[in-house]
Amino acid sequence: PRPRGALSDAAQAYRNACAPYVPPEGWDVEEDGPYEAPEGVKRGALCPHELTESAWSSHCARHLPPPGWDEDEDGEFVADAGELSTCVVLFVPHVLDTGAAGRMDLLGQLMQAAKKASKRPLVFFWSAAGAQPDLETVLDVGMFPKLAVYSPRREAAAVMPQAFTVSNVDDFLLRAAVRNVGARPVTIPSVASPEEWDHQDAPPPTCEDESYDDIELEGF
Repeated sequence: PRPRGALSDAAQAYRNACAPYVPPEGWDVEEDGPYEAPEGVKRGALCPHELTESAWSSHCARHLPPPGWDEDEDGEFVADAGELSTCVVLFVPHVLDTGAAGRMDLLGQLMQAAKKASKRPLVFFWSAAGAQPDLETVLDVGMFPKLAVYSPRREAAAVMPQAFTVSNVDDFLLRAAVRNVGARPVTIPSVASPEEWDHQDAPPPTCEDESYDDIELEGF
């Protein structure tokens, strides 16, 4: 088994393509100095987007007026005439549960699934557990990791019941293309814009501010 924090092949592929500005494993700022990403390196085309209001509006809600649109002030909204992509969202566990390496492994697998489906009109997102509570409730996400698809044109969504693996995602997306995944109508709530993940492990929570002075124990 890999030591905790070590990158899998999928995680390494994700880091190289989607986070080239992140120092490589084992980089020590005191010994190695500030890390500078190689010049000319760009984010890969298959990298999933972290789910934010802006990213969702750009890819999955182009046919809808943006939040705050007022026809009296802004005029009649003209929908984008381009083809609407089906939106794929992977809800990943909190980084405290997986560590940065574990999260990048999941996103690397999602990138592999995106590569297999690159000829289809799909756009891939990811969201950390708790970052989009309203959306998680509407889609009935439940446990993590969990993958869901949403069709803006049909305003319908489905959640993959199988475990998250590249082969299961590929099969699920193929069945979704022929409407064989039990999609149901949904109204997408407002999408939040969480702080961008820095691709680092999260610091453990502290209990410095907690006080147990007021707890009364029966029998004492």
